[in-house]
Amino acid sequence: PSRSRGVEASVFGLGDVSTGFTANSTATPIIARPFFNALLGAQDASFVAFPGLANGNVAINETSRFYGAGALYRQDIGTWANMRISALVGYRYLHSSDNLSIVSQTAFVGGFFAGATVGVSDAFRASSDFHGVDVGLAGQWQRERWTLEWRGKVALGGNINNASISGATTTTFGGVSATLPGGLLALSSNIGNSSQTRFAVVPELSLKAGYQVAPQWRLFAGYDVLYWTN
Repeated sequence: PSRSRGVEASVFGLGDVSTGFTANSTATPIIARPFFNALLGAQDASFVAFPGLANGNVAINETSRFYGAGALYRQDIGTWANMRISALVGYRYLHSSDNLSIVSQTAFVGGFFAGATVGVSDAFRASSDFHGVDVGLAGQWQRERWTLEWRGKVALGGNINNASISGATTTTFGGVSATLPGGLLALSSNIGNSSQTRFAVVPELSLKAGYQVAPQWRLFAGYDVLYWTN
């Protein structure tokens, strides 16, 4: 009844951010994919389409996701200068991921490989999952129906980082198709999965102003700043 302690849970998510690029030889006669040639030690390019030699297209897509959740136990520890101060302790989870795919298709119309088609795909995925203990302080100042609340927290825990790289090349000639592992950027030297766990720190600051519109309802607006290491 004194509202001196409680439990709270939260969840947030940012809308998926996606970017893409497409090109075909009908609109763009010359299409080339840039890459660093390790054999030559210099920048190079792989042609997807070239007038009189090959027709083709390329599609590139990238998607980023970020969301998190947490649970906290809240305990009042005192009042200073009309500000009600509470201690916070709980659990924090965060997830971030990025996916990149590049697919190209080339149909040779001239030269020694006339009649052959080559499809190349590269895929990269990286993700991070944070699990940690969340501790902090929160203050609330109230005057009539108006409130001002601040909060400072820091989460300490482990960051599980995962990366996945895959690629394939499919060649069709004379009605016979063959698929080999490895694309243009994803090769036998870097294809596969890798993971690591590292210590991470996640501090967060927030400031909110609110107005009590009913005994159990409050409208508020504010700003949050979150930083995630490693």
